[in-house]
Amino acid sequence: DIKYPARNTIAECYTSIINDLTEAKGALGDDNDVYANEYTVSAFLARVYLHKGDYANALAEADNVIGSGKYSLPTSVELAFNSESSSPESIFEIQQNTQNNAGTSNDGLTTFYSCDKATPGSAGRGDIQIDQKFMDLYEVDDKRLTLLIYTGDCNKGSTTSAKWHDPYVNIPVIRLSEMYLIRAEANVRLSSTVGDDPLNDVNAIRSKAGASAYGAVTLDDILLERELELAFEGQRIHDFKRTGKVITYNSNPLDYTAPQFILPIPQSELNTNKNIQQNTYYK
Repeated sequence: DIKYPARNTIAECYTSIINDLTEAKGALGDDNDVYANEYTVSAFLARVYLHKGDYANALAEADNVIGSGKYSLPTSVELAFNSESSSPESIFEIQQNTQNNAGTSNDGLTTFYSCDKATPGSAGRGDIQIDQKFMDLYEVDDKRLTLLIYTGDCNKGSTTSAKWHDPYVNIPVIRLSEMYLIRAEANVRLSSTVGDDPLNDVNAIRSKAGASAYGAVTLDDILLERELELAFEGQRIHDFKRTGKVITYNSNPLDYTAPQFILPIPQSELNTNKNIQQNTYYK
């Protein structure tokens, strides 16, 4: 039914996403001023292939971005966030300014995370409170703990992320650090060393955080490093689902296949298309 198409399969969705990105990659050059370029697309393809479980292609795309030489890891972790100028590792970001931004009184990242009334423009609600068990995953001197997590002055002293502290600066969407971690994971899974040894890739991320270097690295080490490095950037729940981890919700352990972790289909879509069925948890 052309007018009322049925829901696509997961495989069909992956095919559509990859086809669109591949077409875009071929249409964009390696330098597109402030707009996305072919390496931006490679970075998104690397992320998509990783979640699909296509590690060979994830590896190729991540290595392509790293090898381009267009991006570099910052000297310290905080330089990727809350800066009016783009970080050297920023591959794609959403521009913000004082007139056009996600704001502090709506559903912007700053609203959820910021909890510092002393800093103009950053007085969010501090909705997100970081659990001590998560903070304990960091080494004591890790700059991702000391510089990117703080206790604010709202909600009785919420401990929150400093990544989204300022509503008037650009929002990083995908960074070079993620490419290093994708390349490391794919290489470990494929027992290869394309681009570099996985140990070196992970230690490059840990070095800028001031964390101790590993002498050897396992898949579990890399997955943990993704949690630490990409915290509060929207990756953790998807990593848990793709790796089959138990997800704790309201102190209750839930299997990664639990229907609560699938978003509902908007009612407007259901009203428009008689062949679309709501996800079971929301019926």
